Amino acid sequence: MEPVTTSQTTGSEGDETSIFLGSQTRIAVLGTGLYGRALENRLKSSGQFQVTVGSRRAEVTGASFEDAAAGAAVVFLAIPRHAYSEVVARIASGMARGAVLVDISNSPLSRPHGPDDVSSAEGLQKIAPKEVTVVKAFNTLSSYDVDTKGVTKASMPVVHIACSNPDALNMISAVVTRMGMIPVHNGDLSTARELEHHPHRLFPTWRKAVYLSIIVFLWWLLYSTLSTYVIHGRRGTPSRPWSKYPLSSFMASTGETSMTLFALTFLAGPIASIMQLVRGSVSRPFGSVFGSWLAMRKELGVLAFFFATAHGIARAISVSHLDDGYKGQLYFVMGIVSYMLFAVLCVSSSSEIAKSMSWAEFRAVFSWLGVLGLAFGVVHQGLWGAIILKHRPNPSYWNADGKIMPIYWLGIILPCFTLAMRFVTWSPCIVLPLRKLRGEAEVPDIASAKVVE
Repeated sequence: MEPVTTSQTTGSEGDETSIFLGSQTRIAVLGTGLYGRALENRLKSSGQFQVTVGSRRAEVTGASFEDAAAGAAVVFLAIPRHAYSEVVARIASGMARGAVLVDISNSPLSRPHGPDDVSSAEGLQKIAPKEVTVVKAFNTLSSYDVDTKGVTKASMPVVHIACSNPDALNMISAVVTRMGMIPVHNGDLSTARELEHHPHRLFPTWRKAVYLSIIVFLWWLLYSTLSTYVIHGRRGTPSRPWSKYPLSSFMASTGETSMTLFALTFLAGPIASIMQLVRGSVSRPFGSVFGSWLAMRKELGVLAFFFATAHGIARAISVSHLDDGYKGQLYFVMGIVSYMLFAVLCVSSSSEIAKSMSWAEFRAVFSWLGVLGLAFGVVHQGLWGAIILKHRPNPSYWNADGKIMPIYWLGIILPCFTLAMRFVTWSPCIVLPLRKLRGEAEVPDIASAKVVE
């Protein structure tokens, strides 16, 4: 998939029925539902098209399906799929040679999706006139994304296109660009099958991150249970009574899960930088596993914030150390500051906000503030360990007579390693060779590194 560079014409010279995509190109929108109205608003707001809306009842819009589609360069079908055959039969005779028929529909949830499945767009191409090209587009966007009501300065929705005809691809891509959107060619019309199935996916980019976060949470829940309640303390009794297990174990597990995911979010970048430096190339692809790690850093960060929120709520319910002097006070202060910085990162990760940032602002938020938030989190957790030691009759950095490390010490090992790696990659001995390797004028963007499939 790659952005499309558009040309302005289609058809051959001297062909009177070929279509020229000029400033007053005729565009037809068939259908007056939410999506049809959204397309109408967006097309008209560009000021570069003559837009006609057709309805099965001509009195509604002043034009029937046949009137709207006659001679139009591009015809959008914003009607139910089951009406395609009837409507295409009605408009076929009046459609111009070289016209583009845009299918914006999606497959129904009840329809199986497999290698032998035929997309709606492919079916539409079979019943459309031979001189008309069917294009799959806009089906991955909601009517709100398409409508001008959803437009902001930083908003440029991506329109995925499935098309087998280069001329038709140029035409629809030019239309998409003039609508203030980004056209991306997914492939020929057969790729419409995947596009039609895409809206039915349930958080496809989040699955790996969610699975990983669940595994991490279960690990810390098990470790917390074993180290605090099952493997007895120095005097042969649990460190805490079982009556406090539900809230205590939940609080510990969510806190450690948040720190672990937070550390993983920022650890991938330094490792990628060092790998590029060692291999002497920034274009050489990463492996699929490491590439997946790089690709899901945003999801890991948001999930870490989710667990941090749960931890903070649990801690607020079970407050018991406000009177532990400066350690208790600093424990809460560091936790609150870390959480606030974390919140800034999560809000900034929104595509609407991230697109409006300059590179300097993006780096300041997602690199410097992120590391600062992780550092505050480490201090916050370390202070908790110090408070626990203060309340023990025989202070020790280990539980069960040195047999097992307390969860609050084990949990900061990975965050501390992440901070160390980040500081190493910020050192001149790494930064200068890496800048030379990437090119002085090139903006380093590890997130866009290629991944081996």
